[in-house]
Amino acid sequence: LGVRIFPESRDPDGKPRNQQRRQKRMVRRQLRRRRARRRLLNEALHEAGLLPTFGSPEWPAIMASDPYDLRKRGLAEALSAHEVGRAVYHLAQRRHFRGRELEESDEAVQEEADEKEAKTERESTLHALKEANVTLGAWLSDRGPHDRRRGVHAHRSVVQGEFEKLWAAQAPFHAVLRDDTFKARIGNTIFAQRPVFWRKNTLGECRFMPGETLCPRGAWLSQQRRMLEKLNNLAIAGGNQRPLDDEERAAILGRLQTHASITWNGVQAALRPIFKARGEPGAEKRLRFNLELGGEKKLLGNAVEAKLATIFGDDWTDHPHKQPIRDAVHQRLWSADYGEIGDQRVVILLPDQRRAQREMAARSFINDFGISVEQAEALRGLSLPAGWEPYSIKALQAFLPHLEAGVRFGVLVNGPELEDWRNETFPDRERPTGEILDRLPSPASKEESRRVAMIRNPTVVRTQNELRKVVNNLIDMFGKPDLIRVEMARDVGKSKREREEIQSAIRKQERRRKEAAKDLESKGIPGPSRADVEKWLLWKESQERCPYTGDQIGFDALFGAAPRFEVEHIWPRWRSFDNGFRNKTLCRKDVNLQKSNRTPHEFIGYDPDKWSAIQSRLEDMIAPRGGVGMSPGKMKRFLAETMPEDFTARQLNDTGYAARQAIAFLSRLWPDVGPE
Repeated sequence: LGVRIFPESRDPDGKPRNQQRRQKRMVRRQLRRRRARRRLLNEALHEAGLLPTFGSPEWPAIMASDPYDLRKRGLAEALSAHEVGRAVYHLAQRRHFRGRELEESDEAVQEEADEKEAKTERESTLHALKEANVTLGAWLSDRGPHDRRRGVHAHRSVVQGEFEKLWAAQAPFHAVLRDDTFKARIGNTIFAQRPVFWRKNTLGECRFMPGETLCPRGAWLSQQRRMLEKLNNLAIAGGNQRPLDDEERAAILGRLQTHASITWNGVQAALRPIFKARGEPGAEKRLRFNLELGGEKKLLGNAVEAKLATIFGDDWTDHPHKQPIRDAVHQRLWSADYGEIGDQRVVILLPDQRRAQREMAARSFINDFGISVEQAEALRGLSLPAGWEPYSIKALQAFLPHLEAGVRFGVLVNGPELEDWRNETFPDRERPTGEILDRLPSPASKEESRRVAMIRNPTVVRTQNELRKVVNNLIDMFGKPDLIRVEMARDVGKSKREREEIQSAIRKQERRRKEAAKDLESKGIPGPSRADVEKWLLWKESQERCPYTGDQIGFDALFGAAPRFEVEHIWPRWRSFDNGFRNKTLCRKDVNLQKSNRTPHEFIGYDPDKWSAIQSRLEDMIAPRGGVGMSPGKMKRFLAETMPEDFTARQLNDTGYAARQAIAFLSRLWPDVGPE
């Protein structure tokens, strides 16, 4: 009774049903923009006498000439005006791929097979051009009659470089090419790209002050909130477990304010003068803390405050503009990197724009706060934490005095003792358990339709709709339930000990990720992305060797400009739907292309000698107890002869998300009594 089995809102291959429609719409948009770009270029070149009129008898004649030959000859000899125009027009037709200069997500986005192949070809083309010391057009012109020229993948920067060389080589023979304004117009027509943008409504809303601007995690206010939340949860553990007293808390807070984090030895050091004054020298060394025993290696500080203290040095303690600078630094630097279009869109500015805007931001700090040029330059180059708080700036400003007084954050947002304060401070806050309904609302209502629109997972939306039908039918038959329990997907069928082991493994992996980021930065990769960190972890896990070939993997071979190795899925992603770490390893690029959409056994299992060699290599990669290496579970997956039919990682993620949404949805029927 009350069980509903339904298909998820995806195609059999796991893709959302509207994805194909979106892809076709995107293709139509790209074709429309391409036609418009060529039309503008044709008009500009015709006005300058570099191309005949479109549709004239001369047009097909000049278009029939070999553009690759013109691009090659144009670097060494004079071309006619129409030949120059034809070569430039061809650069617009084959302007090639351009990536993003500023990534918006830390998530490691896995590329599909054709995207990976194209990326490999771009890197291979770039390597070949450097080896031959020629332009792309000349390189393709020298290819044999049976070699492919169209469809070769290259970076747009290569084409832009060729444009500059071709223009400079032909400028002495054509006066119009010596006009810098005309050159800028043509270059912009060919290479300009619309800025990448994202929509503000994807960030969600603050549940305490709906409609207010969310606080960025890189803001001083966010960092202070996160630091105080950890500090207020800190307690001395052991036989004499107790909370920190005011003197101890103040000593630790003083250390945290100027450090992004401190170790537990650092916490003990902060308490040393206090215990010495109490006549207990050395007693702090025996202290253990609840968060430390919970597996956390450090106590979180305020990363923004630490950077400001480093920049301003001894002047920071009594700086007359201390709080205004704290509040301004993220807002001004973020505004230098991004632009807003209306109330809905945020765009990533172009590199030149970002550099210019950061220069202006640096000058504004000098003008507004009287800081030195050196301090302004240091502020201009700051890299701040990414992401957004789920709370608004105004909500955090209301929380902050209570957090500074030592109130726990959980008590602030949920504690019954502060319910009156929340009612007074946040009269318009969302109250999922405050409005008691007799039935779950239908998406036909305007309010519910708006809420559902914020859920961007089609499977979860379908799940909620089916949940509504089941629950409302049960209410009609038996009345409202007295108690509702929702079991989270990750905890299904797991004991308390198993759940604790999962949390311990998560904390251990997080420590490894921080170690990876630190090592990558020391090797010249500033602000490593999530994908970089993941590659580093897989690199160390495999003992810096390729499991498939046994090749030793050097740092440059994995992270250099033209890497020879890449991340690959052990079980093909589009068969297993598993994009998790346990399903990934490293592989030489050419071998990965050969493996394609096959498991390791399907790829190599037919050859007993090669398969035996892989087994031996994997055994050498197994992690010793407490050490670094491949887990037995991953090795078992690698050597599996068949891929079992089972729940996929994506399905479990959907289920976990659906369960969390279900809690909020069901809470509208009855007050939430908390976790069981």
